[in-house]
Amino acid sequence: AVVDALADLHLVDPAAVDLADLGRPDGFLERQLRGWTKRWELAALPDSDPAMQVVADRLTATMPQSRYVAILHNDYKLDNCQFDPADPDRVQSIFDWDMTTLGDPLIDLGTLLNYWPDPADPPGAGRVSHAGLLTIGLPGRDAITARYAERTGLDVSTIGWYEAFALWKTGVVLQQLHERWRRGESTDPRMATIADRLPRVAAAAAALLD
Repeated sequence: AVVDALADLHLVDPAAVDLADLGRPDGFLERQLRGWTKRWELAALPDSDPAMQVVADRLTATMPQSRYVAILHNDYKLDNCQFDPADPDRVQSIFDWDMTTLGDPLIDLGTLLNYWPDPADPPGAGRVSHAGLLTIGLPGRDAITARYAERTGLDVSTIGWYEAFALWKTGVVLQQLHERWRRGESTDPRMATIADRLPRVAAAAAALLD
């Protein structure tokens, strides 16, 4: 249901629904990578995990050429979906559209994979937004990718880069949250150690780029 809803969104012609001016798809990936790299540079500390910068450099060096333009949700994950109670295999609506734009649709698929647990993941992989997702028998990420490709007809051969980018962005956000706590802008005690996950996030992103 989640994959089919995403595929259906990406198959919508923006011009046909008066959304051709929703964003600037030309250079979208370059702007995303440049913007998130700047965020990392602003939030990183002298003792931050150097692997994060290594991944940033590798993402820049291996950035694929965007081949498609679609309406992007830009934060697509299972917990932004509402399911039809009479037919749970159908997403009834999608929430949280504040970052929607036009761009490379594989960004959305990479984001979904970033938050999607896989039965093959090692313990503590941290690939979920809610721990309950680990216990409901979800299919693996390969099955998610294959379903999306079948539904859309898009070439997903470079999806490893997009998933790595999504993982790395998560690492940047973790560092930003920790930096806010360090500056006294947050009193949430969890933020004191949230950046401890960076080595695991960077390693997973590097493995995908490998």
